[in-house]
Amino acid sequence: MNRVSKHIIYEIWKFRINKFLNKKINAIYKNLKRKGLLNYDRNGLKEHLDYWTQHTYFSKSRWYKVYASITGINSKHFIPENIYFTDIEPRLNNFVFVTSYADKNMYNKLYPPELIPRAIFRNIEGVFYDHDYKDVHFESDGVLKRVNPYEKLVVKKTVKSGGGQDVNVFEKKEGRFIDSNNNILSMEHLAQRYGRNYIVQEYIEQHAFFKKFNQTSVNTVRVFTYRSVVSEKIIPLQSVLRMGKKGAVVDNLSSGGLSRGIDKTGKLNDFAVDKYGGVHKDYNSVIFKDSDIVPHFKEIIECAIEIAKMNHYTRVLALDFCVDINGEVKLLEINNSNNGINFHQMNNGPLFGEYTEEIATYCAHNPKTLCSGFYLE
Repeated sequence: MNRVSKHIIYEIWKFRINKFLNKKINAIYKNLKRKGLLNYDRNGLKEHLDYWTQHTYFSKSRWYKVYASITGINSKHFIPENIYFTDIEPRLNNFVFVTSYADKNMYNKLYPPELIPRAIFRNIEGVFYDHDYKDVHFESDGVLKRVNPYEKLVVKKTVKSGGGQDVNVFEKKEGRFIDSNNNILSMEHLAQRYGRNYIVQEYIEQHAFFKKFNQTSVNTVRVFTYRSVVSEKIIPLQSVLRMGKKGAVVDNLSSGGLSRGIDKTGKLNDFAVDKYGGVHKDYNSVIFKDSDIVPHFKEIIECAIEIAKMNHYTRVLALDFCVDINGEVKLLEINNSNNGINFHQMNNGPLFGEYTEEIATYCAHNPKTLCSGFYLE
């Protein structure tokens, strides 16, 4: 493919991304404006716009207005989503490799086994394997025999499954496994709903601290890591606790959940935010206190650093961890592309903080990668 063709594809992709991102930030901005909650420093806004202009990037003002109004932080280093998604992430992460490294079916081969929930069986490109990647051949009732020892299990897509899409919990009822939509687990349902490339895992009973925020979802700690372009050191930049909507099985903001910022010591903010920038002081009858400490936070950060060290083609990662009923940290998902950054900055302030300048300088002098795999039938 020649250079001109590549640039045409990139510009089309960039236009579509910007259209989506502008729609999203406009909804948040209008929500805050309607409630009279816009409160930002105009000098800070000018400094922010000037900062990104000098790095040859164009920033609309609404991202700064939203972030500053919610956090009370006025910083030029807030990074607008349009710059992050189209210019920063494609330069820090090599998109040629992201699908393979984020494939949940590969976690047991790449990462410490004690961190990964046990697979009851998995489907990779239409072929069935067990936890140890040995071939599995199902008879008509083979699925039921394999899952029968369990009372509860999780089925999820293993590639391109962001936003909590295609994650379902099945519970044993009268000898059958049924999800919240009354679907019965069977080979026919799996083929129709998931096709290929999915995993059936044991259900994780979460630690009581996390469960109190919402009992139906596994509530996770998302850690955003950065491998420095200067020192190559892995730096945990941001952490948030994500809490699912009542009745939901996932904790994503896009599915109605909330996020709550965590500082470097594991202390939680006394507020949480939703995807529209709404600020909440309590949730599901739990009142937020700034004295709340995330249990096993040190272990979570240590795990995040070790996982990030194993991802050599990506400098920024969003890692989702939970803590089970026995206090053991588990890795649920690795996000290495299209990582949401709004909730990080609405909770904790500028995404890259003191590392913004080194990243902006690096990205101004290094090429982007753009790779999109798809099926053509």
